[in-house]
Amino acid sequence: MSDAIHSDAPQSAAPAMIALRGVRKVFPGPAGPVVAVDDLDVSVPKGEVLCIIGTSGCGKTTTMKMINRLVEPTAGTITVGGRDVRDREVTALRREIGYVIQRGGLFPHMTVAANISVLCRLERWEPERIERRVTELLALVNLPADEFAGRYPRELSGGQCQRVGVARALALDPAIVLMDEPCGALDPITRTQLHTEFTALRTAMAKTIVMVTHDLHEAFTLGDRVALMDAGRIVQLGTEEDFVERPASSFVESFVRDHRRGAHA
Repeated sequence: MSDAIHSDAPQSAAPAMIALRGVRKVFPGPAGPVVAVDDLDVSVPKGEVLCIIGTSGCGKTTTMKMINRLVEPTAGTITVGGRDVRDREVTALRREIGYVIQRGGLFPHMTVAANISVLCRLERWEPERIERRVTELLALVNLPADEFAGRYPRELSGGQCQRVGVARALALDPAIVLMDEPCGALDPITRTQLHTEFTALRTAMAKTIVMVTHDLHEAFTLGDRVALMDAGRIVQLGTEEDFVERPASSFVESFVRDHRRGAHA
């Protein structure tokens, strides 16, 4: 690995909320084993937003899914809050980590309020407490409860569905939120609006966030740091300035150049 990869540890004095050490993931394939993630080392300090980006098949989504054990690593160690995720009961671990997917992943037969409160009901919260929490969360994502709580997903726009998905991920007030291409299916105007709202929301939330995105501009806009992956490895980890002024390789330089050219095409 390059020095850029190993330099992540001293960049912040904050303790690591998430740490991956020597993580490797191999999937079976028709022509033999496929290495999706290869000897990955990265840590995410408390309160940081880390955006993971890369080419299709680079391992970015697999990396994120291993944090909450949607995918189990073949080798290496992943810790959340200082504890090895393998020592945690998987359902309990996932309830402590919010998860936002593309298009919100809402249940179509449930109202907005029912979608948001799924985990609250599983935790056997009292109805009054659930109603208060749903109202709070809808206000947080700029969807007033009196207007939106009783609607169904089919009655919402794409951006509104995504906001409901974020509210649901925050229902149990998790310290960590994983976001898988949260704005990927939205039109440019809605995406820009959500970027602005996300910036305000993260200040109010104070969460540790790992976001997978295919949009370099989005990664630079929303992330405190960006991890660029290629062939299962992080090839550069840093800020927009690091990528633009100090690219770690010709691949990084061309990746940034091509994405910026595409954004202005």
